[in-house]
Amino acid sequence: MTDNSALQTLQYEATKKSVGVAYVLWFFLGLTGAHRFYLKRTGSAKVMLMVFVASCLLLLIGFGVFSIFALLIWCVIDLFLIPSYVSEYNLNLANILTSPRVDLKGLDKKPLNLLTDSGDWVCSECCHQNGDGDIECEACGEPRRPGSIMLGDKKRPDSEQYICSKCRSNVSYGDKFCKNCGEMLEYQ
Repeated sequence: MTDNSALQTLQYEATKKSVGVAYVLWFFLGLTGAHRFYLKRTGSAKVMLMVFVASCLLLLIGFGVFSIFALLIWCVIDLFLIPSYVSEYNLNLANILTSPRVDLKGLDKKPLNLLTDSGDWVCSECCHQNGDGDIECEACGEPRRPGSIMLGDKKRPDSEQYICSKCRSNVSYGDKFCKNCGEMLEYQ
């Protein structure tokens, strides 16, 4: 086993999601969407949380019963979907870690944080992950350069290389769809 594959295995084991943890979160906090937050399905998790909070407030005047009932149905459906969500997350994680297309200098020294916000970029000097609004690297102070690896959906026309927010494969500026997964690309 090479050092790179050992690093990939360690990163996978440290970052993968567990069906058991997802079910525990579903059982105790399912109406709040905690299991969806855990599985990085934050859009629908936020909706579940907002509906839960609104339902609790509406229960005070007697109208929240219907939305709580809808959340219960949603949770029962999630009971059957959790294993596929975990498998999908773990498969995507394995693809990201083993993809030969993601070639960042120094990645073996500092692993890329897979929980990125849209528009984050990676410093070409030290491989530190920086926020979209940062004009210089938080770790080493190097200025953000055209050609910095961009993460997430926000893309910059002055950069040459981008990473698809869905499958993390390299894409070129101007492509309408990712050639690997077919995801529609948005440039800002």
